[in-house]
Amino acid sequence: MRSSASDPFDEPTSSTDPIVIDPLVRDLDAETRRLRAAGPLVRVELLGVPAWSVVRHAEAKRLLTDSRLVKDIGRWRLWRTGAVTRAWPLIGMIDAGHSMFTVDGDCPE
Repeated sequence: MRSSASDPFDEPTSSTDPIVIDPLVRDLDAETRRLRAAGPLVRVELLGVPAWSVVRHAEAKRLLTDSRLVKDIGRWRLWRTGAVTRAWPLIGMIDAGHSMFTVDGDCPE
């Protein structure tokens, strides 16, 4: 992966408040426009939890093939500190069991 001063994956930053994602998806088109207008890598809030949204295919592909991406929930600071628990409504998306989506490196069978 080549690096440049304008590479959003080197130092993702946002000078604005996070975009609060509507869990009921009441206006998907407007929310999508806001995310795309904010840039390729956008700070968001998901039911009170800070996160990042990757809104363009090229950046998503780069991110998903980057070895620096950590998928193991045990390495997630908010999980380790107890800021996010099993009571969080979206935990099933993050802790979906042992699979290629949740294991770093090669996933043994």
